Amino acid sequence: MDAYQYKYGDRPLEGYTIQRAAGRGGFGEVYYAVSDSGRQVALKVIQSHEQIELRGISQCMNLKSPHLVTVFDVKYNDHGRPFVIMEYVSGPALSDLLKESPGGLGTQKAAFFLREIAKGLSYLHECGIVHRDLKPSNIFYENGYVKIGDYGLTKAISASHHVSHTITVGTVHYMAPEIGAGRYDRSVDIYALGVTLLEMVSGENPFFGLIADDQMNLKVRLNFVSADLPQWLQEVLLKALQPKPELRFQTMKEFGEALGSKHVAYVFSQRRIQAHKTAVKAEWYLKRGKCLKARKLTGQALHQEPHCLKALVVAGKCELMLGRIKSAEDFFEKAVKTNPRVSIQKELGWIYLEKTRYPEAIT
Repeated sequence: MDAYQYKYGDRPLEGYTIQRAAGRGGFGEVYYAVSDSGRQVALKVIQSHEQIELRGISQCMNLKSPHLVTVFDVKYNDHGRPFVIMEYVSGPALSDLLKESPGGLGTQKAAFFLREIAKGLSYLHECGIVHRDLKPSNIFYENGYVKIGDYGLTKAISASHHVSHTITVGTVHYMAPEIGAGRYDRSVDIYALGVTLLEMVSGENPFFGLIADDQMNLKVRLNFVSADLPQWLQEVLLKALQPKPELRFQTMKEFGEALGSKHVAYVFSQRRIQAHKTAVKAEWYLKRGKCLKARKLTGQALHQEPHCLKALVVAGKCELMLGRIKSAEDFFEKAVKTNPRVSIQKELGWIYLEKTRYPEAIT
């Protein structure tokens, strides 16, 4: 790797002294520096695509959010080179935390990061701005706050959602499929956050090591979300990573709420509608004591749609009425995985009593 162009003690910009290199990206290098008055800052020296970088910075200069790395100013040195003066964040990047946890951060910590990241992105989107290069190395944690940095690629949202420049911007492993066609709207940030969430819960980015064409094929097939993850989490990820932007979450708020509630509203399809109708019919028979008829119908509904919540609940009740406790428990557990808010406490209580699990029955 090439050496950084500045070292400790250098003063490439009047009023600031370099302490050490902090990182580099495709457009420039970042240094930890101290001003003559003693203020700690991050200095970014722009090395390429200056127009794009400075345009993005100018759009974010006066944004104020605890979830965004603050941009203080842009100044030029005696050679006409621009430097971006930013808040210095001493805490680790999310990418560093992921390196320390190869198996992922765990669902609870990942959910915390996603909620906080979503707050920062929501603020950007409300200001009419798309980040366009969201990834773990641009996300930082310090003193209980999650902050989003590197605004160089941000762009104001336009009515057409397309950009005029010819280079593709962003980091390929986190890019939404539509970016190849030049489409940049808030949905590309939602996709990038989906990839980041997958990386946080699994410890892996499925697109690392693949050439661009193979990455695109994998993104379109959408078969890379592990079946070992909880069902509700798979559904959240699949919604966020839909190759068609109109099928994704439409706002960061919607994304965050789905993760918080552990539930994603189903996309309507004829198959799901029919399965639900069959399950409703099964429930009608069950209420009239025709348990075997109801059981047969729930089997048909679950064949049509294995995650039909209504069918899982009715099937569990059928098994409970027939005294098949273990089978009933299995159906109810699947229902809870599909939607943790499903109301089956009474039925689970009976099961726990039958299995002499009294503390759980009481709760």
